[in-house]
Amino acid sequence: MLPRVRHQDSSGRWSHWSAPHSFITGEPDVAPYLAGLVISEIMYHPAGDGDAEFIELLNVGPVTLSLAPLRFTDGIEFGFSTGTISQLAPGERVLLVRNLVVFEATYGIELPVAGEYLSGGLSNKGETVILSYGEDVVLRELNYNDKFPWPVGADGVGRSLVPDQSRGSAGSRGSPELAEQSLGWW
Repeated sequence: MLPRVRHQDSSGRWSHWSAPHSFITGEPDVAPYLAGLVISEIMYHPAGDGDAEFIELLNVGPVTLSLAPLRFTDGIEFGFSTGTISQLAPGERVLLVRNLVVFEATYGIELPVAGEYLSGGLSNKGETVILSYGEDVVLRELNYNDKFPWPVGADGVGRSLVPDQSRGSAGSRGSPELAEQSLGWW
């Protein structure tokens, strides 16, 4: 297929037709994202100020990943195309926060924050969080809860959820940007 386009300006005049362009449609190659990008920590019910929530992603893969096509489509709303961090190198982490001012007052200002999520925040009772490539290619789906077997220390006591769900985070207020030992990833 060789599509051509033309444009109509605000006065109603049409442009000339463009030269034909060739392209191939198909599904995106998400294999590097499935192999390398994980949800590494969730602070869904912080002690004290609920606006100190965050979600941390980690690139455990061997290649740098573009964040531009990624978005959270359930649980929170955030599109990385509008974020301040556009790619994630191997071993790097990126954070999404509920309220940047409160987050920086709690954890400091030198952490890799891509932006604030748009929804009202993570549910303190649990919910499903979905990270997608584009609109509908699900990369990660996590259903967390505030009941057993999830750690009670993550439910308003100050710890965050990390992939080893038998315990909360190492830090008493969560541990953004701190490498946690993990038995697996979300």
